Amino acid sequence: MALIDMLTSRRNTVWCLRMRCRSSGSGLELHENGVLALAAIQGSGAATLLLADMSLWSRRDPGTLSLTAAIDEYVKAAYQRLIATRGVPMDRVRIVEWDACGNFDFFATTTVGGYLTHMPVFGLSRTSMPRSREAFISWTGATGAALLSSAEHAMGGPALSAAR
Repeated sequence: MALIDMLTSRRNTVWCLRMRCRSSGSGLELHENGVLALAAIQGSGAATLLLADMSLWSRRDPGTLSLTAAIDEYVKAAYQRLIATRGVPMDRVRIVEWDACGNFDFFATTTVGGYLTHMPVFGLSRTSMPRSREAFISWTGATGAALLSSAEHAMGGPALSAAR
């Protein structure tokens, strides 16, 4: 996979970027296995950024900080490379973490104590489990489905957590 790949589904174009962070403040290494960042720009001038921990596919390089541990660095790098260049301001980006356990969390662009704030993704219907794939898709619709499909296409198969 190239540094930044473009995957196209029926109605959504998704841009992907692989990166890893070995320690806080050390900077990111691009085109390495750690976190897969995927961005989809909506026609309304908004975007959805999905950050997936590559351990979901057993492909995170040893020594890489987890997505949760270095979320601020990963968000900043993914936004600059995938979204800012397309003219979408940060306050119009919906940020979602897909962590190593297969859980989905929303991240706010506001900070508390210098860190991004987050909350679990709850489904719009009471039938979906909180933090689940179904809850994520209930909020993001076709865009979220395209992001998940693109992630699995880029990684060569479904995430290990998808079997749960």
